[in-house]
Amino acid sequence: MPRRQGLMGGILAIMFLYTICMLPLSPAHAEGSPQFILTTTSDSTTVGSELKVSIKGLQLNDLYAYELNLTYDSTKLQFKSAVSDVSGGFTVAPIIKGNQLQLAHSNLGAIRGLDGNSSLYTLTFTGLTAGTADIVLDKIILVDSQLNTFDAVGGAQKSISVVNGGNGGNGGDTGGNTGGDTGGDTGGNAGGDTGGNTGGNTGGNTGGNTGGNTGGNTGGNTGSNTDGNTDPITDPIKIRDDGQGKKTVELPATANKVNVAVNQIGTDPQTRLEIKKENLSVEIPHEVLLQLRGNLTEEQLNKSTLVFTMNPLTLSEADTLIDRSQQSQNVGLKSSGNVYEFSLQLITGDNQITSLSTFTKPITLRLKVDPSLNTKLVSIYYIADDGALEFIGGTYANGEISADIYHFSKYAALEYTKTFEDVPNVHWAKNVITELAAKHIVSGTSNTNFEPERKVTRAEFTALLVRALHLTDKGNINFSDVSLSDWFYPEVSIAVKAGIVEGKSETAFVPEASITREEMVAMLMRAYGLQHSDAVMPLGSAFDDEDIVSPWAVTYVRNARALLLIEGREANLFIPQGVGTRAEASQVIYNFLGL
Repeated sequence: MPRRQGLMGGILAIMFLYTICMLPLSPAHAEGSPQFILTTTSDSTTVGSELKVSIKGLQLNDLYAYELNLTYDSTKLQFKSAVSDVSGGFTVAPIIKGNQLQLAHSNLGAIRGLDGNSSLYTLTFTGLTAGTADIVLDKIILVDSQLNTFDAVGGAQKSISVVNGGNGGNGGDTGGNTGGDTGGDTGGNAGGDTGGNTGGNTGGNTGGNTGGNTGGNTGGNTGSNTDGNTDPITDPIKIRDDGQGKKTVELPATANKVNVAVNQIGTDPQTRLEIKKENLSVEIPHEVLLQLRGNLTEEQLNKSTLVFTMNPLTLSEADTLIDRSQQSQNVGLKSSGNVYEFSLQLITGDNQITSLSTFTKPITLRLKVDPSLNTKLVSIYYIADDGALEFIGGTYANGEISADIYHFSKYAALEYTKTFEDVPNVHWAKNVITELAAKHIVSGTSNTNFEPERKVTRAEFTALLVRALHLTDKGNINFSDVSLSDWFYPEVSIAVKAGIVEGKSETAFVPEASITREEMVAMLMRAYGLQHSDAVMPLGSAFDDEDIVSPWAVTYVRNARALLLIEGREANLFIPQGVGTRAEASQVIYNFLGL
């Protein structure tokens, strides 16, 4: 059977499809064949406003990877971003050529693909000019987990009405003058930002048709596209070079967008770009800058502009989103500042747009933390449109929290307070459990209960350690009592490869057995060794019942006591064969993280 030619490079790199033969489907849907639809929250939008478009698959059967090709009216809509709605795997950066958009995503590892109905992508467009714009899902290529590749029938279409906002009058003057004059005089960066935003938003929203068209189009499009994109920026922004490979752009507190000429960044492949303002900063590594540049020629790059946007949600939008999260997670959430939606684009002189929503290497995001919040409970989160939270984590220092992120969308620093009915304020492990729950290391046995005195299993403690250490490298395991379908399979495979845990025998892990105190300490000290391989252990005193500690665990117990990781239960007794509780396990992990 002939091999398909001309697939996009990204999915070729992921799936090695150059070795796979194609098995085309019939153009007509057979019963049970996958179908794909486009949905929107609204069939209309205004000039300058955003529109969300979802791509959904129906009747999916082992969908492991896919390539989606769309066309849209680029005279009326501007593509902004594409975010995969499928967790895990690898997403190829969107490829835009004129009015054509290519998207691709693949799972990773030996797992089955998607079945049933699933949302695949959420696209964001911005209205450019008034009129009716069609978005069409054309060619679709599907891959199952056996690497069989198929064509699926496209043709899904959505028509969007783009209208001018507002009701004329004074806003027209504000939009026209502010957008036109500021965009024209300042040009490039300020034209795109001030002309586009002030003209488009003030004119479009307040001023109506005249203000919207004059302020928005003249201030925004002429200031941004003509001055910023077709020709090199003639009034470049100031970039500070630290001499160590990092270039920094500092923005005023009110700025939400920056246009940087690529020739200002330079061509050094090791250059990092930092964009910062009063309450946040992002550091873009050289790998992402290279990813953004793609295969553009030097001549194209010299006339290209990097566009970084950090739009804060309105207070009402942020409150609505956080309320959804609180209800779905059954937690108390407090936002430390704004919820931001980020985007990163490269626009060439001939207006070809490359948008990155996922990155080959992480971008470092730093957010200021409200000093009134409990910093031990604050982390960075990705917030989906339905309020679902994705824990990113972060490290707190000097009044801000920083974390590495691998995709752009909506992010915020949130104080996360999870309470359990069976862990009252007077419980000895209350603060420990609350802090570990905020770091998503421990969770309840239900939405309302933690069961602090319940015995901990070997699988549960293994999972706790893996989460605490942020380990991700999986290994091969051959335990007869641990299968791929078990919730703890990934954690056990990771811990075994890292050398943290062993089976009860070569073929049995015994995941549901209660973990003894000496087993818990042995795993803990092996984990300590991963992080402190060169550490000199202090001398630890023996417990009075050391004679009943298993010989293989004696050194672990002494070292753990010397490091103040553990205490005896009573009268200098360790009780090595005693079973650890969920509260005790939480305290041990907490002590470990505090080293």
